[in-house]
Amino acid sequence: IAEAKGPEGLGAWYYPEHNVIAVNLTGAGFRSTFGDIICHEFVHHIDFNDAKLRQATTDFYRYRTRNDVETLRPQGFVKVDNWGRDYAGLVYSDSSKIGAEVPAIGIEFLLQDPLGFAERDFEYFKFMVDNVLCSSQQ
Repeated sequence: IAEAKGPEGLGAWYYPEHNVIAVNLTGAGFRSTFGDIICHEFVHHIDFNDAKLRQATTDFYRYRTRNDVETLRPQGFVKVDNWGRDYAGLVYSDSSKIGAEVPAIGIEFLLQDPLGFAERDFEYFKFMVDNVLCSSQQ
């Protein structure tokens, strides 16, 4: 984990090519959600360093978005599905990052309201429990 000076409004990011999580020094407004942001980025780290999780993420994203069309949103092109937050469906041009936001957004849902998450989207909740929380047991 490293401190960096990044764009205003961006709390943190993950560099898979360097295996580094960077926290924005200008992100003072993120203090109330700092733990969620770090967990989000740390799940990116886990996802990109666990081949089974990366494959499970790709498969789940493709399954959930099989009938979706890319839609332009403020954060870029997304496959909207019913993620609970459009950002989970972010479309990356790099095929090694397919579905990368799914587990990262999912961990935020688990931290914020696990019961609500399970009630709202049990399939996504189950993906998170089976593949992210239990990834060391695969």
